Amino acid sequence: MNRFSLFLANIKKLAGVYVAGLVLLFAIRLFFMTRIFSWQEAGQFKSEIISAFVVGWRFDTMVLMYGLAIPLLLCLIALLFHSEKYHILINIFNMQYSKFMLFVFTFIGIVDVYYFNYFQSHINVLAFGLFEDDTAAVLKSVWTDYPVVKVLIALLIASFLIHRTVRRIFRNMHTDSSKKIPLAPLWSVIALGAFFLGMRGSVGTFPLQIDDSTVCDNSNVNLLPINGVFAIKEAFLMRSRQMSIDGNIAFLKNIGFGNVQSAVTTYFGKPATADPFEIYFDTTATDTATRPLPNVVFFLMESMSNNNLYYHSPTLNLYGALEKHLGKDIFLRNFLSSGNGTINSLEGIMVNTPITSLAQSEYNGIAYSSSVALPFLNAGYETTFITGGKFGWRNINEFIPHQYFQHVESKDNVMKEIPGATECEWGVYDQYLFDYVFKKLKEAKRPQMIFVLTTTNHTPFHLPDNYKPYPIKLTAEIRSKLLTDETMAVKNLTNLQYSNDCLGHFMDEIKASPLGNNTLVAATGDHNNLMLFDFSDKQLFFHRSVPFYCYIPDAYKPHVPLHEWGSHKDIFPTLINLSLPGSRYFNSGDNLFDTTSTPSNIFATDWMSMEAMNSSGAVKFGTEEKYFEWKENHLLAPTTTPSEDLKKTDDACKSALCGNGLFY
Repeated sequence: MNRFSLFLANIKKLAGVYVAGLVLLFAIRLFFMTRIFSWQEAGQFKSEIISAFVVGWRFDTMVLMYGLAIPLLLCLIALLFHSEKYHILINIFNMQYSKFMLFVFTFIGIVDVYYFNYFQSHINVLAFGLFEDDTAAVLKSVWTDYPVVKVLIALLIASFLIHRTVRRIFRNMHTDSSKKIPLAPLWSVIALGAFFLGMRGSVGTFPLQIDDSTVCDNSNVNLLPINGVFAIKEAFLMRSRQMSIDGNIAFLKNIGFGNVQSAVTTYFGKPATADPFEIYFDTTATDTATRPLPNVVFFLMESMSNNNLYYHSPTLNLYGALEKHLGKDIFLRNFLSSGNGTINSLEGIMVNTPITSLAQSEYNGIAYSSSVALPFLNAGYETTFITGGKFGWRNINEFIPHQYFQHVESKDNVMKEIPGATECEWGVYDQYLFDYVFKKLKEAKRPQMIFVLTTTNHTPFHLPDNYKPYPIKLTAEIRSKLLTDETMAVKNLTNLQYSNDCLGHFMDEIKASPLGNNTLVAATGDHNNLMLFDFSDKQLFFHRSVPFYCYIPDAYKPHVPLHEWGSHKDIFPTLINLSLPGSRYFNSGDNLFDTTSTPSNIFATDWMSMEAMNSSGAVKFGTEEKYFEWKENHLLAPTTTPSEDLKKTDDACKSALCGNGLFY
């Protein structure tokens, strides 16, 4: 048998593996679809779903061709060094490799489906947090939250089927040497051309890209073409770009800004100076200089979900002791988080950056002048960061001390100072963390600025034995929408109730003590909780929103109304203006009590998702914009004719993202 005929015989086996891979990935995509749509809903988008599966075939072909690159290379080597013995060895290797590859692709595909259940997304950059977080706690959460045993059984069955199928494909290792294929050299070239075309995924100018997954204006349908393997590739690319200033400059140019100055000028509405960084610094008014400096306490609450709080009722109590404070204090519901993970929002608030994670990068030792603690430190405050979790979580023990916090404390400090304090997988229970903060305030000798991160409201949702929950009874409406089982939903919502109840009891103590006269308290969620419900484009607000709670003592209350929209970027500009007269501070957001800003100029934004909204509507910004307008507090389907105010919001969001991201 000539070498080209032998090469084609080997390629035929790889083609069989490719077909088997297509069947596996098709089955996983079908499974993924059932997690998004009911069969009745799928019928409403039949033509769009068919298009999505066709495009999905191209993505599947691409990853399978890349997966089969090593076997193909070995076949090419055999073509050059013709040997029957070498041919047998290659077939043995290619058979075992193909089994392994298909199993790995299947495993990744199943992980991708369950990842979507939690994050409402294919595997993305947040997945790296599973390796950088508390590994033991993550593994325990996986065990309690997902059907691990069923998944393992499914993988065993898949592994058996893969083994039998691949073995059958390669059963004719010893090809009949007398069998020759006519025009074998020509067919070999054609086979190679088809392989490399499959790797490219396109016959156009550009190879297949993530943007090609958009087949219609329905965001859920557009999730279908991407497979888990391609999603992981994109996550690695995004990871490499997150800490890349060059990547941010390239992004800035892609969305229409030629340089930093043009982005900054668009955002602030005035020309940037030679040093565009300077335009971000403001100075607070001095007309309140005669007031004593108040304590400022900020709580970043784990998974404080605005969407879930809308289901609060007497029989589904999600506030606990906090409820009585909401009508008396500020409680802003039109509010977005800056990131979709805890570390992303923490850094976004603390040092005003959309580029994360700084703490786990080579930049973690830099003291950023944009830190929210700096103006407080300059004003004579004692500055403290406290986490209910571990001191070394996500390298915050190396990063935060450089951000002008004089003290960086963790669950160990709480356990030492609060008698009887207990903990769960993620750290000390919130009630003891709040007790510790109150103790520090009572014992303080000078004004305190305290930045607190809670941890209890986190899967696997354990609570202290002494906690007695308020009623948590799921309605039929909630049960019909759940992505998870009812038991997990009850645990999830009970933990949300618990954390809010702890905040409520803390406010009881503050207001009942002299601290109520000179302590500002603010709290918001780090991100929405995505475990329970699915969200469409029209539900963009519910997908990304977190609430903002703020207590302002009478002596410090401004005599102007609060703006209706805000996000994480606006929290400390507001608190600094309320507490620090004549102080210079980094302002990448808005003072929510600023009377010089009109409502149309104020917007809320989730920088990580490149989404924003205000009274004009909502926009998904970036290289491909989507505009949505309001109708009776709900977003309509995307519009191709957005209002001028909505276009201005789009420009402001893009310029803010680029401007802030270029200074780090």
